[in-house]
Amino acid sequence: MSFMLKYWFNIENIYQTIQPACRCMKWFGFMPFTLSASEPGKINDSTTQLPPLTLTRKKLDILLLVLWQVYIISMYNTHWFSSLFNAPMSKIMIFLSVLMYVLEGILTSWVQLRTAFSRVKIDELLRLVRFFDELIESLGLAVNHRRHHLGLVLLIFGTIIGIIFVTAIELALAMLFHEKISPVWEQFFTTGATIYYYLLRTAQVSSLVMFLAAMLAFRARFRLLNEAFRKHFLQKESSFNVDDTQETLRTIAIGHDALTEAIDLFNDVCCLQMVYACASYVMFSIFSMFCIGALVSYQSTDVLFLSLFYTIAFLQYSLHIIPIIKISTDIRNEGKHIAVLVHKAINQSPLSVGSINRLMLFSKQLQQQTPAVSSGMFSFDWTLCFSILSTVATYTMIMVQFELEVPKFFLDALVSSSIEENAALNGTLLL
Repeated sequence: MSFMLKYWFNIENIYQTIQPACRCMKWFGFMPFTLSASEPGKINDSTTQLPPLTLTRKKLDILLLVLWQVYIISMYNTHWFSSLFNAPMSKIMIFLSVLMYVLEGILTSWVQLRTAFSRVKIDELLRLVRFFDELIESLGLAVNHRRHHLGLVLLIFGTIIGIIFVTAIELALAMLFHEKISPVWEQFFTTGATIYYYLLRTAQVSSLVMFLAAMLAFRARFRLLNEAFRKHFLQKESSFNVDDTQETLRTIAIGHDALTEAIDLFNDVCCLQMVYACASYVMFSIFSMFCIGALVSYQSTDVLFLSLFYTIAFLQYSLHIIPIIKISTDIRNEGKHIAVLVHKAINQSPLSVGSINRLMLFSKQLQQQTPAVSSGMFSFDWTLCFSILSTVATYTMIMVQFELEVPKFFLDALVSSSIEENAALNGTLLL
C-alpha cells in the first residue's frame, strides 16, 4: 500500500484530523506548537487519569514565532511608515490610516503570543473533543474523521488558491491604474508597505479559515449527539430497559457537557482572531461603501481604483465571516434542539418514571448550558451581522459629512492632487 493510502486510512481521531491545520497555522505564528503524531491512549471522564500533553514546542515553532514578532516591530521603523504623514489629505485621515497599520500589527502579534501561552488550554480542548468522540462511539455512532480531514484539506487548498487569486487581481489593478492615479499612492503602496499589508491580511484570512473549520467540526458533533438521542429515545421500537436507558442518558449528558466545555475553551483561546477580523471587515466595508457612493460625485480614476480595491477586500472577508456567523448560529440552534428532543421523549416514549425524572433533570441542565460561540463582548450570530450593517451605515454617513464639510478631507484631496499632477505634466498647472 502506498504512503498516501496508509496515511489516509490511519486517520482515526481528532489529533490526526487536524494535522494539516496545525502545520498551516504554524507558518503564520498562530499555532507555535507541534502536534504529536503518536496515537493518544483512550480517554476517560476521570480527572485523575489525563493523557500527557500532545502539543510540544520545537525550535522551528519558536523561531517562526520570533521571526513574526521581529518583522512586525521592524515595520514601524521603516521610512514608508513615516512618509504617510506627508500625504496631501486631512490630519484625521492620516492618523486614521496610521492607526489602522499600527493596530493591524499589534493585534496580529497579540493573537500569536496569546495562542503561544495557551498550550494547556488547547490540549484540554482537544482532549475534550476526543473524549466526546469516544462517548459517541459507545452509543453506536462515529465521527467520520477521514471525511473531516478531506474537507479540511480542501478548505486549506481553496484558501490558498483564493488568496493568490485575490492578491493577483489587486496587484493587476494597481499596475493597470498606475499611470492614471495620483502619485500620492506611492507613499501608501511602497514595496515594504505592500508586503506588510498582504502578509498580515493573508495571516488574518488563514486564521478565519481555521476558525470556520473548527465551527464545522463542532456543528457536526452536535448533530451526532442529537442523532444519538433520537436513536435511543425516539426511534427505538422495543421496550426500554431502565438501566440501559439511564446509562445511555448519562452518556449523552456527559457528552453534551464535554462538547459545551470544549466550545467555552475555544472561545477563550480563539475568539480574539474573530474580533480583529471583524474590525478589519468593518473598516473595509465602510471604505467600500463610501468610495462606491463617491463615484456619483467624482468621475475620477482614483475613486474608481479605491472602490475596486476596497470592494475586493470586502468581498473576500464576507466570504469567510458570513459563513462563520451562519455556522455559529447553527451550533447554538443544534445545542438547543436537544432540549426539544428531550421533551418529545418525555411526552411520547414509554419510559419508566425514573427515566422520565432523569430526562427532566437533563432538561433543566440544558437550560443552563446552551453552547454559544462568543468573544465575551458579543456572540457570533446574526445579531452580529446586523450590528455590522448598522455600524457600516453610521460611519459611512459620518465620512460623507466630513468629506462635504472638511476641505481636502480624503477623496477631494486625492482628486485635487491628481488634477494638479496632470496639469503640471501638461504645462498648465492649475492655481
